[in-house]
Amino acid sequence: MRTHIQFMVSTALAAIATLIIAGAAAAAPNAPSKPPAPAQSAEQKDADRPGAVEAISAIVNEDLITTYDVRQRMLLIIASTGIQANDQNVKQIQDQALRSLIEENLQLQEAKKYKVEIADKEVNSSIANIAKQNGATLEQFESNFSANGINLETLRQQMRADIAWRRIVNGRYGSRVRVSEDRIKETLSRIQANASKPQYLVSEIYIYADNPNDLTQAQQAAARLLEEMKKGAPFPVVARQFSSSPSAAVGGDLGWMRSGELRPEVETAIQNMQPGYVSEPVTVPGGVYLIALRDKRDGQSVIDRVTVKAIQLANNDAGSVKSLERVRPNLRDCNSLDGGAKRIEGASVVDFGELSLSDLTPQMKARLETLPANQSTPVFTEDGVTQTIMMCSRRQEAVGLPSAQEVESRLYEQELSMIARRWLRDLKRDSTIITR
Repeated sequence: MRTHIQFMVSTALAAIATLIIAGAAAAAPNAPSKPPAPAQSAEQKDADRPGAVEAISAIVNEDLITTYDVRQRMLLIIASTGIQANDQNVKQIQDQALRSLIEENLQLQEAKKYKVEIADKEVNSSIANIAKQNGATLEQFESNFSANGINLETLRQQMRADIAWRRIVNGRYGSRVRVSEDRIKETLSRIQANASKPQYLVSEIYIYADNPNDLTQAQQAAARLLEEMKKGAPFPVVARQFSSSPSAAVGGDLGWMRSGELRPEVETAIQNMQPGYVSEPVTVPGGVYLIALRDKRDGQSVIDRVTVKAIQLANNDAGSVKSLERVRPNLRDCNSLDGGAKRIEGASVVDFGELSLSDLTPQMKARLETLPANQSTPVFTEDGVTQTIMMCSRRQEAVGLPSAQEVESRLYEQELSMIARRWLRDLKRDSTIITR
């Protein structure tokens, strides 16, 4: 069974802005008109007042994460996704909020280590751009955050960490990542081979399971997120807050994927889906996927391209035509045409270059359509010109294939994302992290 949901095609932060500025109901009709906040005790409400003493939720090396920090991040998750803070979800939201804060602290600690500073002006400018995209000023944006009980600093912290982390990852590893020509060619060849197969515009949420014992918990978490998306939580924002995949940074967007490029379990799940639906949880070794099918299309059309040369006669006298017919069986390839033409008075070699069969006349297309490479047509006369045409080479080309540069850029970003994820995993392993 697949679930149909409203899928917002936007970046995660822009979706956050839309929901908080316009209200969750405007972006997701089935969501509540105002995102609910976690239930707070009197002590918690007192703790939210400026100057209140907060309990410690976690220690990340020398940095502290307070209960206030966790509550603020929970409110941001709830307000941006529209997820209900009920008994089933509040623990998952709290765990995700704490996990995000721990990772951001590690990222900012690395930024400090490498002397990378992100000025408030840069962060505010980024937030102002998001607000502008949604028809609001920075002041209105902050006011709407306040109306939802959220201090804008919790978003500033998230953005500051994102900007800093991208900068230090690029600075440390960007120049080291090399995508070989062979890998680019292999990828292009695979894309071309699959060009006629169906294509899917997909986004993903991946819940990582560290070991088999965690798989059941990951399945339950994915099922809860799916239920919330049924109620109107936008997929990109849920992906941004909950997905373990590097694609979380862009709302889970994977772009157009061809049949054969997806994991077999994932492709099986979406083959019979219609656009606008999200799959049931798909369990794979190491985790669980939720896949949103945003659109699909038939494979790209493939065109035949041929490279041809010809020996043409300057006049059509019987002797020249017979000479061409005697020479033709001895022509081995396109390189042999010059020698063959020299043996015929008034003959010359014409290089037509690379042509698309679809652009040729029906008569010429019929002659070349099945002609193998390094073979020539029988001698013929058309429009007053007598000639034989040699097939130098032929290939198939899919319309709209990405360029080698686009493939290289995509492979580069994938490699850099993988390195960033491994680095963050190593930071967690080597740091002193105490949760309470």
